[in-house]
Amino acid sequence: MVSPEIHLFQFLVTLFQQHEQTKVEIEKITSEVQWQLNTSCQKKEAAIQEKEAAILEKNQALNEKAMAIQENEKTIQDLAADHMKQIKELIEPKKLLIWSWSRMQESAQSCHNKTELEKRLQEKEAALQAKQAALQ
Repeated sequence: MVSPEIHLFQFLVTLFQQHEQTKVEIEKITSEVQWQLNTSCQKKEAAIQEKEAAILEKNQALNEKAMAIQENEKTIQDLAADHMKQIKELIEPKKLLIWSWSRMQESAQSCHNKTELEKRLQEKEAALQAKQAALQ
């Protein structure tokens, strides 16, 4: 017959073995869960980095478009200024021509030399048209 102390000892040994086995299983499970968490975190971090890269790329494209728009606006402003300058350059000779025409009409009426004045007017108009053609 086995003494109660031996039974108790055997029970404690079995209990200790089960405890050790449980501890090993817990460590395996913990290690597996930790690995899965790390893998999941790495995948999520990679996805976040991809999204950040896409956002930066889109932002860069938007910045480039904004710069192109600003350049276009400046070009338009420059062209408008040049156009206004050309218009002024065209208007001034016309004003002079009108003034000359009025003076010539007055002179023609007083001098009775209409044909000479018309010839000079035609010459001035031809010169003005040549200037206008050159400006365009």
